[in-house]
Amino acid sequence: MDLGDERLKARAAHLAARLLEHPASSLPQACLGWAETKAAYRLFDNDDVDPNAILEAHRDATVERIGDLASDRILVVHDTTTLTYTTHHAVKGMGPIGGPKQLGYFVHSAEAVSLQGVPLGLLSQLRLVRESERETKETATQSDRQVPPEERESYRWIQLLLESTRALPPGVQPIHVADREADFYPEFGARIFQIAWRRGLWALRQGDS
Repeated sequence: MDLGDERLKARAAHLAARLLEHPASSLPQACLGWAETKAAYRLFDNDDVDPNAILEAHRDATVERIGDLASDRILVVHDTTTLTYTTHHAVKGMGPIGGPKQLGYFVHSAEAVSLQGVPLGLLSQLRLVRESERETKETATQSDRQVPPEERESYRWIQLLLESTRALPPGVQPIHVADREADFYPEFGARIFQIAWRRGLWALRQGDS
């Protein structure tokens, strides 16, 4: 990780190791003490810590693992996760997440998985804050000519498809997998079909799970 400071890098690496050892635990439980927990919160609150720098290091390790496989194909699984922080009133910058008065964030991820089903890591990830439910609904009812594809929430599927495909080692063919939320014709037909067909396959699972 390139965080611009060796102390921040060491703290981030130590915290990552703790969370890896205790993936199902809360942060205080994983840190094994109040001193480490406070250090973790200071790390999260440090403006010099760029989440993209941490993700970039993880992506590079993912690409290296893909390159070590004896396969010229890889699954790239896409989906969106909802992070709910409704009761955390001090958190700023949140948006509606679908339920009544529910606030939080969306995280859209593209994860590399071997053909044998072994997770290899993230290739790309996008953090999304919805401005308001009303604006989202109004945008959804407008015609495609009124709203550029890049300004629609659904564009995240295209963005991560392109980013994850570019990140792959040369000669590795991606098979992109998504659920029915990614099945939207204008963007699929106009913007990604030729690229996806040339570089891999876009597989849509016709189901919600």
